[in-house]
Amino acid sequence: MIHHTAATCGVVDVGLLHRLQEASLNLRSAMSKNALLALAECFEFAPDKMADLDLSTVVESILNRAACEKKFLRDAADHALAKLAAYVPTARVLTALTSVAGSKNSKLCVAGCNGTMQCLQELKSRGLVLSDQEATAALICQLVKFRSGKDAKVRDDALVALRLVSELVGSAASFEAAVAKAVTSKPVVMKVISDTKVVSRPQSKGLRPSGTSLRDNLRLNRTTVE
Repeated sequence: MIHHTAATCGVVDVGLLHRLQEASLNLRSAMSKNALLALAECFEFAPDKMADLDLSTVVESILNRAACEKKFLRDAADHALAKLAAYVPTARVLTALTSVAGSKNSKLCVAGCNGTMQCLQELKSRGLVLSDQEATAALICQLVKFRSGKDAKVRDDALVALRLVSELVGSAASFEAAVAKAVTSKPVVMKVISDTKVVSRPQSKGLRPSGTSLRDNLRLNRTTVE
């Protein structure tokens, strides 16, 4: 797929995604890595088709690989997540990425929260808004969970994401109303609103720039640890 993207991405469907998703979890490292790279190609070169599909299980598999022990698989998964965020930043993708907010696996939370942040950054760069109040409240609820986590990077990324949400909802009043709807604890509501107004803190960066390509890396380094 990497070498014949134009031809293969034209036939992307649920069946192909399912096979790639299963392959991404294969015990053979080479197959898993290639499946992750193929998924990244699908996101980049068939974004409209991807946006129409339910990618929840695909995202779950990529997140699991982003939290695995093998670095080259984590790198491939990070690459796929960056492409997902850059080309398919849909509400369903945000839901899938934030679904791990309650996980005790810190690496899983890092991947999910960072991917969420990248999606929101892409929405902002496209000049889009978060207009669905229910979905926005659910998103904030999950980001607050990330924000209360033990990992410093997760907390920082969650704060950046919350600030992005505050911009994407259109106004400070809309954001405050959304936070109040998403969070039952008044002290937490006040803390979230207060934190998002602080602008001096440096922004956290994504795990992988969306322009970074592992395609060249694959061509340069064809040997993969089995």
